[in-house]
Amino acid sequence: SPNWKGLLAVGELKPLVDQVEFENPAVKEALAKIQEKFLALRIKKEEETFKAHKMDPREFPDYYVSAAGSASDRTVIKLIDQFKARFIVHQLMQGVAFKDIKTTVEMKDLNLFFEGLGYWAPQKITSHYNQDGTLEFKNNSQVIERLLASGVLDSRVRFHLEMMVDEARDYVQVANSVTQDFMTEYKSEITKYPDLFPSTIGAKVPTDIQKAISASIENLSRFRLKLETAKALGTSSLELTALKQDYSKKEAELIKYLEDYHLMTREQLREKMKAIILKLQTESGNTHKEEDKKKEEQKKVVKEALDPVNLAKKMTFHEMRPGKFKMGDAQVDTEITKPFEMMATQVTQMMWARLKIAMGEKDLNKINPSNFKTGTDGTTVNIEGIDVQMKPDHPVEQVSWDDVKEYIDGLNHLSSTGDAKAQELLDKLIPGHKKGDIYDFPSEAQWEFVMRDRGSANKKHFDRDDEADVPNHAWFSGNSGNQTHAVATLQPRMIDGKPFYDLEGNVWEWNKDWYDGTLKGGKDPQGAATGSDRVFRGGGWYNSAQYLRSGYRNYYGPSGRSHFVGFRLVRTRP
Repeated sequence: SPNWKGLLAVGELKPLVDQVEFENPAVKEALAKIQEKFLALRIKKEEETFKAHKMDPREFPDYYVSAAGSASDRTVIKLIDQFKARFIVHQLMQGVAFKDIKTTVEMKDLNLFFEGLGYWAPQKITSHYNQDGTLEFKNNSQVIERLLASGVLDSRVRFHLEMMVDEARDYVQVANSVTQDFMTEYKSEITKYPDLFPSTIGAKVPTDIQKAISASIENLSRFRLKLETAKALGTSSLELTALKQDYSKKEAELIKYLEDYHLMTREQLREKMKAIILKLQTESGNTHKEEDKKKEEQKKVVKEALDPVNLAKKMTFHEMRPGKFKMGDAQVDTEITKPFEMMATQVTQMMWARLKIAMGEKDLNKINPSNFKTGTDGTTVNIEGIDVQMKPDHPVEQVSWDDVKEYIDGLNHLSSTGDAKAQELLDKLIPGHKKGDIYDFPSEAQWEFVMRDRGSANKKHFDRDDEADVPNHAWFSGNSGNQTHAVATLQPRMIDGKPFYDLEGNVWEWNKDWYDGTLKGGKDPQGAATGSDRVFRGGGWYNSAQYLRSGYRNYYGPSGRSHFVGFRLVRTRP
C-alpha cells in the first residue's frame, strides 16, 4: 500500500493481535459459531467418507477420508485470529501510527471480515445485499467448476477440487445461517450501522432523495443514448473520446453512490437504464417524420444502433455432446446419441414478440400473451410500428404447447425460406444462426440430459440432495415474490463448462414428448406415441423447491395456457 512505508515482522504483529478485543461480545460469539458449525459439518463429511472407505476402500482410498474433512487454515480454523490481524494491518496500511492503533473491534469494523472472504480463491466467497437489504454470502466456484468440466483431471486431483468447492458451500451455508440469526437477535443494535445492515433503513429513503436518484438515472440514460447516437453518426474521434470519458465518470459516480448506500446494485442500475433507453428509443421513433432524406437516413442508423433487439437478451445456444445419464427419479439408464444445441435461457417476451411480428402477427394478445408484462421492468416497445407492452427480458408465459408449436413452425419457415430482411433479423436475435437451422422443443430426455450435466449431476437438485443451493439458481416460491423475473439474473448451472440459466424455476418449460407415466430409457427416447398431455419440466416461480428436482415430471394439455409455463428451444443443423 502506498500509505504503509514500514516493514513489520510477524513477530511484531502478534503482540498487537493478542491485545485485540471485541466491543460487543455478540460479534465474537457470532464468529465463534461460524467456526464451530463449519468444523462440525466438515467432521461429519469426514465420518461419512470414512464409512464409505470401510465399505469399499478401492473406491474411497485413505486420502479421500482426510480430504473430505479438511478445512483450510485460510478459512475458519483460525477465523477470529485472522480477523484480528486484518483489523490491525488495515490500520497500519491507512497510515495510523503504532501509538494510535485501536485494539477494540467495533460493530462498524465488520466490513473487514466481509471483505476478507473475497480472498478465498479460487472458490471465492462474496458478500452482497438482497433487494430487501439483507446481507447474504455466496460462493463463486466458476474457476474450479470450469476445470472440473474440462475432463483433463485424474480422479485424485478431481476429488480434492470437488472437496474445495464442497467446503466453500458448507462455509456459505453456515455463514448465512449465523448472520441471519445475529441480525434477528441484535436488531436494535445493528440499526445503528446502516452501511453494514441496510435492511434496517431501506424503506426510509426520503422522497426527495428517491426523486433525485430517479432523475440522475434518467439523465445518465439520456447521456448513454447521446453517446450511442454519436457513435452511429460517425462523430469525430476526439469529440467521441471526450463524451466517453465524461459518461464513464458520471456512471462511476452514480454507481458508487448507489452501492455505498446499498440502494441499487450495478446490475439493477443497468437493467433500469435499459428500460429507460428502450422507452426513449420508442419516443424517438415517433418523431421527425417529415425530415428530409438525409435526416431519415441518419435516423435509420440511430434506430439500428438502439433497436430493442440489440438492447435485450439474445437467443444464445450451447452445444451438448452425446452421452449417457440416469433419467427421472427412477434413475432409468438413458443415452443421447446425437449432438444438439440448447438455449442458455428461457424464451423471453422480446424474443417471442419480435419474431411473432416478423411472422405477420397483428393481434397484440398473441404478440405478447404474458401475464407479467406491466409494473417493475415493464415498458412499451415499438416494433415495426406496433407498440407492445412487455418486460423484455422476462420469460414469455401463458403460451400453450400448441402456441409454441406454431411459433416454432414460423421460426423454421423464416430460417429456411425467409428473405434477406428476415435472415438479418435472425442473425441479430440468434447469435451463430445459419440459414436453414432447425429449431424445436427439447425432448424430455434432452432437457434432463442438460439438467443432469450430461450424467455427472445425478442428485435430487443437480449435484446436491438438499435444497440449500436452490435459491442461488432458481426463482421459486421462496424468493420470487409471486412473479417471474428477468432471465439470467441468478447464478447459472455450469453444464459441460457452459452457463445455463433458470433450468429450475421462473417458469416451467414445455417439452416435445407426450406424457407417459413410465420412462422407457434407452437411446434417444421420445416418450409416448400419442396421448392427451404434453410434458413440461423444471418448476416455476410459485412452486416450492421439491418441485424443482432434476427428475421431477409434470404434464398439461397441449392447448392449456398458464402464467407459470414457458419454454426454451433446441437447435440442430440439417
